[in-house]
Amino acid sequence: VLNRPSSASESVYLGLERLRDKQSSLELSDNSLDIVARTFLDAALGNAYTTLRPWEDMVGSLEDAFGRTITSLQLAICAGALVSNTERVGRAGDFFNEQIPLPRRMRYARKKSGAPTWWVSQFEKVNSAEQAELIMLAFATYASAETFFDLLNHVDANISKLTPQSFAALSAFTGSLHSSIWSPRPSTAIPSFSLSVVGGRTFVIARRKLPKNQVWPAITERLSTTVDDAEFIGGIADDLVAGLMDGEIESRRVLELLEKAPPNPLFEEVSWWRYGTSLGPTRRKRIPVQQIVARCYSLPPVITELAWEVGAMQMAKPTPVTTIAKKQGWFTESTIWDLR
Repeated sequence: VLNRPSSASESVYLGLERLRDKQSSLELSDNSLDIVARTFLDAALGNAYTTLRPWEDMVGSLEDAFGRTITSLQLAICAGALVSNTERVGRAGDFFNEQIPLPRRMRYARKKSGAPTWWVSQFEKVNSAEQAELIMLAFATYASAETFFDLLNHVDANISKLTPQSFAALSAFTGSLHSSIWSPRPSTAIPSFSLSVVGGRTFVIARRKLPKNQVWPAITERLSTTVDDAEFIGGIADDLVAGLMDGEIESRRVLELLEKAPPNPLFEEVSWWRYGTSLGPTRRKRIPVQQIVARCYSLPPVITELAWEVGAMQMAKPTPVTTIAKKQGWFTESTIWDLR
C-alpha cells in the first residue's frame, strides 16, 4: 500500500494527517472518510477514468491514516472496474499480497471473473476474518455467475467468517452496484437445487447472480423453510419490498417478515434510491400505506418513508390558504372583526 500520494494531491494528504492526529477524539465514521475520498477524486478527476494511480493514492492514504475500512474496500472495488487500454495490472495475481496496492489487486481479480481455478487458489489462502471479508467482496462483485455457483462451497465457508456488520455491508453494497461494475446476470437458467442447500448468507448474495425470472421462485422456496433467520430476512428485504410492489407476495406476509429484519443503516441508504424511482401507479396501489404506518415502529424506517411518500401521492392536492381567504372574503372591507 502506498504511504504517500502524488504531489498533485498533497493538500488532501496533509488533511488526512491532521485528521489522523485527531482520530482519538473525532471518532470518525465511514461517512467522514467518504467525504475525504470524494475530495481526493475531485483533485485528480482527469486521470481517475483512465489510470489506477489516483485510486491507489486515495485508498492507500485512507488506509495509512485509518486502517482498512468499508469505504476503502468499496473504493478499491470501484477502481477495479476501471476500463483502460493502457493500464496494466502487472504481477498482481496474489490477492492477499499487501505490497501491491489494493485497487490493482481488485482489477486483477476482475479480469479473473471466469477463472474458478484462480479463485480457488485464493480462497485456500484465507486465514482470517479480514481476508474472508476482502475476498468475498471481490468475488461477490466480479465473479461470473457460472464461477460463483461452481464455488458455492467456498462462499459458504468464507462468508460465515464475516461479522454481522461486515455481512450487512457486503449485502448492501452488492445490491447498489452499477451494472458496469457488477458481473451481469446469466442468460441461461441456474439449477434450482444449487441454492437449496447453502447457508442463508450465501443465498442472500447468490440470488443477485440468478436470472431475473429465477429470483422469486428461489426466494419463495427458501421462505418455506427459513422464516426465523433475522439476518436472512434483512438480507432479502429489498426483494421483499420489490416483490410486494410487483404483486409477487401478499402484503401481510411481507410486513410480518420485515418486522423480523435487524436494523441495517446501509440497507436504508440504498433502498430508498431503488424504490423511490420506480413508483408507477400500479405499484403504488400495492403499498399497504395504513398497515405500514400502524406498524411503523417495528418496520425498517425506509419502508415507513415509502408508505408516507405513496400516501402523499394519493392525497388530494391541498387548497392554498390564500384561495380559501379570497372565497370567504377574509380581508374585504365588509368583514367585521370581533377582537373581544
